[in-house]
Formats: sequence, structure tokens, C-alpha cells
Amino acid sequence: FPVTIRRFKGFECDILFAAEKVCWPDSSIASTFPESPTAYRYLNSGVYIGYRDSILSFIDHYIEDSEDDQLFLQKLYLDSLQDDKYTIKLDYENYIFQCCNSINNDLVLLPYKQFVNINTKCCPAILHGNGGVDDKIVFDNIFKQLYPRNIEFIDATEMKVVAPDIIEMDFLTPEMCEKIIKIAEDHGNWKSMYGDKFPGQELRVREFSMELWNALEAHFKNSI
Repeated sequence: FPVTIRRFKGFECDILFAAEKVCWPDSSIASTFPESPTAYRYLNSGVYIGYRDSILSFIDHYIEDSEDDQLFLQKLYLDSLQDDKYTIKLDYENYIFQCCNSINNDLVLLPYKQFVNINTKCCPAILHGNGGVDDKIVFDNIFKQLYPRNIEFIDATEMKVVAPDIIEMDFLTPEMCEKIIKIAEDHGNWKSMYGDKFPGQELRVREFSMELWNALEAHFKNSI
């Protein structure tokens, strides 16, 4: 998360919370929040970033199991505006966090799998799929643009034995291969696998998409 950390440091605050359009779960306190330069005005507790000591100190208050964590943190944030113990800010422009609650059509997918919020003019680094049923549907459509759900296989009609334990056959379409390569490159984190006798720079499919891995494994077992 180097980009996220670098962006966070630019806010010059102790803790940064995501901001969303709706004051949930208690709309009666909406007017007590500071004005925002965007439609994203209210604290969302689902995603935040800050310095360890500041976070531990900030949340060091008792909360009942039955209480709502978002309302709990919203009240702490509003209280913090009255003193200078902490510098707490909200990500009004979605510079780091993008909440999907009531997002409507704010997000547009750019080339190279980068989203931009057309209202705040920022490209968020982290998507938070919160909100109601309709918002979850929007988040699912957004996610499908990043990770293909339909795997494009080629029927393996021939198989060639290249060497002991190594066979060669048709498996994925060239287009599907390109999609997987792009997803893997975007995910990054290539490294040598622990215990590998012949270490190389590798990335397990299971690390970036269990759904893709399960589909590949099932097709191999059933067809190959």
C-alpha cells in the first residue's frame, strides 16, 4: 500500500476516515458535521488509516456489544472537533477511500483498471462495498469490470507429452490469458515461494482470485 500511505501523509492528520454521502445510522446528527466541499460529508467507519498510537488512544472508550460502531466513531469524531488532542479528517474527495453507499454513477472506469470519481475528480485507491441491496449491486457491477467472472476455455482435443509429468494441451483462449496476466500484474507482490527448490518470481492465482482458481481447477479436473 505505498500509494495509500503516501496519500495519507499528505493529509497531515493523525487519523483519516472515509466519507460518504449518507449520515447513517442516525440522520438526526447530520447537521452537526462540518460542511464538505463535496457530496461526501459523513464519517464512515468501514475504512480508515492512521498512526497506531493515535488510533488506540482515540478508540479507548467503552462500547456495548449492542451499539453501532459507526455511530460510536462518529460521536468521537464530532467530540474531537472541540479540542486539539487529535487531528481527525475525513476523505471528502475520495482521494484514498471510495464508499459505495449511494454512489450512483459517480465512478467511471478508466484504461488500465483505474477508477475516477467524476464529481470529486479523484482516483480512489480503495473501494468499500458498503450500503444497501442496490448499492451492493452497483459494487458487484464495478467488481466485474476488474475481475472477469466468465472463464474462456478451449476444448482440449489433443494432448502432447513433453516430458515426464509435463503435458501440453489447449486450455485458455489467448484473450483470457491476457486478462489473467493483466490481473496478476496489477495485483503485484511477485516473490519466491517458500521451500521451492528452484525459486523464481511467482504469484499464486489463489492469492488474487479464489473464484478464478476454483474455476480453473474444476475445468482441469473435469476436462483434462
